[in-house]
Amino acid sequence: EKALLYKQQALSDNFRPSAMSFSGGGEPLLYMDVIVSYMKLLRDIERRAGHKPWYYLYTNGILANSKVLAQFKELGFDEIRFHLGASNFSKEVYNNLKKAVHYFKAVTVETVAWEPHRKKLFAMLPIIEEIGVRHLNICEVEVNKYNYKKISKVMPQGKVYHCYETHLYDNGLAYDIFEEVIRKKYSYSVLDCNCFVKS
Repeated sequence: EKALLYKQQALSDNFRPSAMSFSGGGEPLLYMDVIVSYMKLLRDIERRAGHKPWYYLYTNGILANSKVLAQFKELGFDEIRFHLGASNFSKEVYNNLKKAVHYFKAVTVETVAWEPHRKKLFAMLPIIEEIGVRHLNICEVEVNKYNYKKISKVMPQGKVYHCYETHLYDNGLAYDIFEEVIRKKYSYSVLDCNCFVKS
């Protein structure tokens, strides 16, 4: 019934989204049937509009095995972004990241500048260079009612600031990472994704 209503609606002449993303609110790969349904709808809109946006998805990478990656490629995704810190930089996720570069135009690591992960973040830099990651996005931890107690236990002296949401200040960790990438001349781009920069 919803699909029929959609088919009857006309698209705006200026409907030209630059990108469509699947992210936020949990791990998207737990909802593959939902992603498949939305991508079928979006690809149909794309054909009707005569315009293809850039499709990308964020994942913690745990479920991003070869079968899933091949399915995403077939669905039309251009990019996949891995949050390595979410799995505590597990070997399994590094292996899935390595597989992903064979399927997508762009593979990105997007993870947070979390001070307890400092050593693992620096250890990550040469690994993702060797894997062939195209981009590294570094953001800050968003503090909310679900993670506040754990964050305050691990980092009782942590400083927070408000920019749309509440963020944990990274004490310059992101810039330490950027300097290391420049110093070592890694080939991937590095983006500062903290709230103040993005806004």
